[in-house]
Amino acid sequence: MHLPLPTRLRRRGVRVSALAAALAACSHGLAWAGGSGAPMELDFNADFLMDGASGADLERFRHGNPVEPGHYDLDVHLNDAFLGRHGITFHAGADPLRAQACLPQALLREGGVKAEHLEEDDAGCVPLTRRVEHAQAHFDTHALRLNLSVPQQAMDTQARGTVNPSQWDRGVTAGMLDYDVNAQRTDQGVAAYAGLSFGFNHGPWRLRHRGTWRLHEGDSGYQAGHTYLQRDIVRWRSQLLLGQSMTTGELFDGMAFTGLLLSSDEQMLPDALRGYAPVIRGMARSAATVTVRQGGYVIHEIRVAAGPFLIDDLYPSNYGGDLEVVVTEADGSEQRFTVNFAAVPQALRQGVSRYSVAAGRRRTFGTRDGLAEPVFVQGTWGRGMNNWLTLLAGAQATEGYQSLLTGAAINTSIGAFGADVTHSQASLDGHGARRGNSVRVNYQRNVASTGTNVGLATYRYSSRHFVTLDEAMQWRAHPRDDSGQAILQRAKRRIQLDFSQRLGSRSSAFVRASHVSYWNAAQAQTDYQIGVQSSWRRVSWSLSAMRVRSGTGRRDDQVQAQFELPLGRAERPAAVSVSLAQQQGGTSQYVNMSGRAPGALPVDYGAGVSRAADGSQAANVSAQLQTPVARLSAGYMYSEHDQRLVGGASGAVVWHRGGINVGPSLGTTFGIVRVDGGKGARVGINGSKVGRNGYALLPGLSPYRWNDVTVAADGLSLDLSLLQNSRRVAPTAGAAVALDFQTQQQHAAFAYVTHPDGTALSHFGSQVYDTEGAVVGVVGQGGIVHLHAPINGWLTVGTGATMHCAMQFSQAEVRRERGQRWAESVCHDTDGVAEDDAAPPTSPSTEQAALRPAPLPSTSSTGAP
Repeated sequence: MHLPLPTRLRRRGVRVSALAAALAACSHGLAWAGGSGAPMELDFNADFLMDGASGADLERFRHGNPVEPGHYDLDVHLNDAFLGRHGITFHAGADPLRAQACLPQALLREGGVKAEHLEEDDAGCVPLTRRVEHAQAHFDTHALRLNLSVPQQAMDTQARGTVNPSQWDRGVTAGMLDYDVNAQRTDQGVAAYAGLSFGFNHGPWRLRHRGTWRLHEGDSGYQAGHTYLQRDIVRWRSQLLLGQSMTTGELFDGMAFTGLLLSSDEQMLPDALRGYAPVIRGMARSAATVTVRQGGYVIHEIRVAAGPFLIDDLYPSNYGGDLEVVVTEADGSEQRFTVNFAAVPQALRQGVSRYSVAAGRRRTFGTRDGLAEPVFVQGTWGRGMNNWLTLLAGAQATEGYQSLLTGAAINTSIGAFGADVTHSQASLDGHGARRGNSVRVNYQRNVASTGTNVGLATYRYSSRHFVTLDEAMQWRAHPRDDSGQAILQRAKRRIQLDFSQRLGSRSSAFVRASHVSYWNAAQAQTDYQIGVQSSWRRVSWSLSAMRVRSGTGRRDDQVQAQFELPLGRAERPAAVSVSLAQQQGGTSQYVNMSGRAPGALPVDYGAGVSRAADGSQAANVSAQLQTPVARLSAGYMYSEHDQRLVGGASGAVVWHRGGINVGPSLGTTFGIVRVDGGKGARVGINGSKVGRNGYALLPGLSPYRWNDVTVAADGLSLDLSLLQNSRRVAPTAGAAVALDFQTQQQHAAFAYVTHPDGTALSHFGSQVYDTEGAVVGVVGQGGIVHLHAPINGWLTVGTGATMHCAMQFSQAEVRRERGQRWAESVCHDTDGVAEDDAAPPTSPSTEQAALRPAPLPSTSSTGAP
């Protein structure tokens, strides 16, 4: 008599969750793939297994999951640095269950292993674990990851975050449209705006066009913005741009132009070489640990051997703050010293250069007398000479105008200084040569002990006859006064200050101010913001004063007070903010509430009421929803003067070889993810989902950096499994990279299998093979077998070369209920039969061979799996 499957499960105390836990525990081990020493052995006590499984053969798991010879596509990591996905061949070794990884020479060279360790053996593999003492290789079978460990002395040093240019992905051919559309309806009519960005990628080339479209009474139509063609020059770590763009504003003022721009791209440098940070040199008396702190926080720590050491890959951090270096020797003694660290924007690391070359015509809406803009050229250069000195130079030239710039950035114990002098010479429409100079000084200082930061103090003085390139070109297009001089506001003196001070542990004060005076205008312009911010319990508050300007240019000083209180203690609680503003016309009050609505949909909402200084009142409500295809927004605004109903959407459309997909706004660099048959699966963390064509858009990838891309399996069909759920990619700037996640259609089923005497199948951990020898399942506890392929015919259960038993399986007889398939079978013993001789019984009885689908219990059954 056959018991229903749920009854058997209850009698034996076996549940599906218990089976899953057992299989997971078995699959998370590391498989030994060769090392300098013997792998750690593990002993399993089979007596803890249920239902007679104590005799299971667990010997093959003593060293982790066994590795069989073959070819595997693996994520290769060398000293925790990702080297990409590579096909690795495993050759049979002395132990038939633990094949040895064949390590290609090119892969290890790419990872930075020194050349003297890369000699190959007769099989074309590098015997790294035998040639380098303490080198190891471990194969993580669960993550399909090969972890290589090589001592630092056998490695060529590289800056942290380095991605080999050979691993940069230029992406695929694709066309794209990014849009941001909004519209509003008022008592006066309908107005609309659309910001559009078109693009096309082919190989390393990026074609881009940006423009705006407006629908408004008296001002409607399309206005083109920038159009350009761009590509990277890997050898020079630079970008080449042809078309309409802006000059770099590092040393000279930025200017819109049409022409050519070739400039170094700091994005191509490793994270540890971007920005400015000093080089640290020291001497260790023994094997020591070097710890670098900034503001009391550890920002870097490294182990060094006895002798001189050098640290040149510190990450830049907020314009500086002196570094405290502690060298802890093997005997516990310490030596300490301080390295000055402050940086102005022009500062570069030792040995790093930055340059740009531009040539073309200035872009403007009109020129005097219909004359075309003259051609100009501009070049800038900077190089970090050592820890304290960066040299700077630049030049500009056009018809009737030349300028030269020289300068330096200097790091000192009292802060960082940047200074440069620009000399200009201009011949302006026959009014004689005008020569002048402009001097600029920057200062940056951060004192971590007192919490004082002078963010950037800038002073610039320009003589009466100093003219910038943009001013010289405006002269050609600008109207003139009676004396024939161009009516231009030329700055005489500019002063900028950005200062902040920590006050206790929860408060801070800040000052931001600027002042500009002009040669040909009596009136100067001064702007400022000053304030203090703090918190008390859960209430955040701030008090500030600032100078504002009306649309007519009238200046007014305004004092503001703001309070914010979160409602609840959720991860993203709603919050209420109250603001008061006092200015010349009276006092204004504002009350706003914002938060995220509960539920699965990411809906952000806001509502507010206000009372202006003149007594008029207004109210508004708004909501934003991020969907897999776009970000949608809607709102309503009411005031005593009018009412407005507003709505908007932003997102992207991409054309690629797999079809057309819509999704969120792309950013500059994005991925086209393919999950065959994976409609509805979630990609990344921004809500993107796989569409009907099997593709999804993944915006916001970081260029020239490793990006981890994941696919969540919870949105997949139960009959589809991901062969991998994570990929890494390092795209070039502006690339549309293709990421293919392989899937496998399968008909997963759980079978309750017994021996002919009715006892549960006891070969826990054994694999299940089809007639072709492929692994199609695994034996769990309590006689539960998990099958993961559409199987028909005879299956065998075995360990290594020994076949334990055989059973028959028919997919057509398995019934699916509540998302799972269940069946029963009898496995006929074949103990002692070699693999080559193993065969199913020639004439099994109908009762023994048939698989009978097991009915699932009703929802009231307590023992259901």
